[in-house]
Amino acid sequence: MNLDETRLRFGDIAAKFLDALALNNINAKILGAEQSGLFTNVIAQMAFRDITQLQDNRIAILKVLGCESLRVGKFENGIVEVEIALPFECQRYLPYHDVMFDVVDQIKDMAVPIMFGKKSNGENVVQDLAQMPHLLIGGDVGTGKSIFLGTLISTIIQHRSPEQVQLVLMDLKRVEFWHYVKLPHLFAPIVNNQEAAVAVLKHIEAEMDRRLNVFDKKGCRTIADFNELNDGKKLSRLTVFANEISDFIVGTGGEFETTVSRIAAIGRPAGIHLVLTTERPCAHLPGSIKANIPVRLAFKVRQRADSLKILDEEGAYELVGRGDALLKEGTGLIARLQIPYIHDEAIERIVDSAIVRYPVRKKAVV
Repeated sequence: MNLDETRLRFGDIAAKFLDALALNNINAKILGAEQSGLFTNVIAQMAFRDITQLQDNRIAILKVLGCESLRVGKFENGIVEVEIALPFECQRYLPYHDVMFDVVDQIKDMAVPIMFGKKSNGENVVQDLAQMPHLLIGGDVGTGKSIFLGTLISTIIQHRSPEQVQLVLMDLKRVEFWHYVKLPHLFAPIVNNQEAAVAVLKHIEAEMDRRLNVFDKKGCRTIADFNELNDGKKLSRLTVFANEISDFIVGTGGEFETTVSRIAAIGRPAGIHLVLTTERPCAHLPGSIKANIPVRLAFKVRQRADSLKILDEEGAYELVGRGDALLKEGTGLIARLQIPYIHDEAIERIVDSAIVRYPVRKKAVV
């Protein structure tokens, strides 16, 4: 298939990619191409030798393409997926509500739904935090962490009541969670100092132990088992968001780290989940916390060592920003995706709706 035929069937990026390969003496046959947000995902038939050549000549190929990054993905039976980050003027952001419309049926049975976004091939990525059961997020300033936190919290409060999920929001910088001050889903007031953070975590740790003791007496293993057996006394899940954990680790004498590590280790059956973010993973990401959080999301980072710290591979250093991320699942597989974008005004509307729907919150006590 020549360049004109490739352009006609698969678009300009696929044709330019084929041309760039030819200029570097790399043989390939384009089988498909699909644009999704930041990326064009190209599927090509290539010999292993040519794939090696593609990786070795990546910089030269990017110059021909005029694109920002290129990542070789899955390779099987001579078929390879290549993720190409589009030139800035060709990129499209993913509106939160458009993606939500696509996944609403997928998340309806999830206890704590998380909408991660779309892979480069257009596939939606949603998971249940209750199954993960925690999430570690890393990335430099301005790469998409704040937007993702807004997407994550909005998904939960839009689709789950305070009786189902309660939130603990912690942020010493006081910049991330101002939308949610009056949110009925709050387990405690928003935490913005180290002393209060340790006190709230100790309270949550005690609640975790209390729940597990109750489960033992009732013959239950998990919160799901307990709620199924006790129709009139449902326990809500607790999800703790700690923005920039280094701010809490430094200056708390190890109490924050110790408590978070214990919750990460045994919080799942009690229905207690952690979402932790960091801008400086190499400086302040204790192994005791990381070891118990296998699911990790990395946005663009400043140095290769930061990517290795979060994902155990270097890929996050080469991301382009603007919501471009790598998701490491519990299985160890890594997928590139783009997170949905949500405006402040949309968050405010979702919060206002929650306030109207849940004016009085009743807490389950057993």
